[in-house]
Amino acid sequence: MKLWLLRHAAVALGAGLCYGASDVPAQAALNRQAAQTAAAVLPPGLPLRTSALERTRQLGAALRALRPDLGAAVVDARLNEFNFGQWELQPWDAIPRLAFDAWMADFAHHRFGGVESTQALIDRVAQVLRDAPRQGMPKRFLDHPRGRDPRRAIPGAARQETDCLGGAVAA
Repeated sequence: MKLWLLRHAAVALGAGLCYGASDVPAQAALNRQAAQTAAAVLPPGLPLRTSALERTRQLGAALRALRPDLGAAVVDARLNEFNFGQWELQPWDAIPRLAFDAWMADFAHHRFGGVESTQALIDRVAQVLRDAPRQGMPKRFLDHPRGRDPRRAIPGAARQETDCLGGAVAA
């Protein structure tokens, strides 16, 4: 399986805010720059998949405008970013240290912010990968990792076969 994982450009929010599932747009100029960078290297005919969040749909639309051969992006909410629950749109510095400590003590299963665990995020992204062949989709995706190594969210065997463009796009 070959994956091309791209990150949307910086969001149109003040610095230092926790966001994940919040539907905030990307900065338009940076998103166009990210699309131009990616469009230059993506293989012809690559099918696109984005999360349901505006910032990733913006990137998919910008790529399609530059590269009509890529086709319209399939929107899949299972690719949405981590849901930080009560911490969404709060300053990172305002989140109590005890909340972080609890999350780090059980990183996989603790529901940081009360909504979603890291394992739940991994499980839903893994389901997208498992469903792709059954849905007639080629095994290639466009996604938007949260500025970390995107291969962390890909289960086991797929990790060795991942092409990552994430560092080439504006963050």
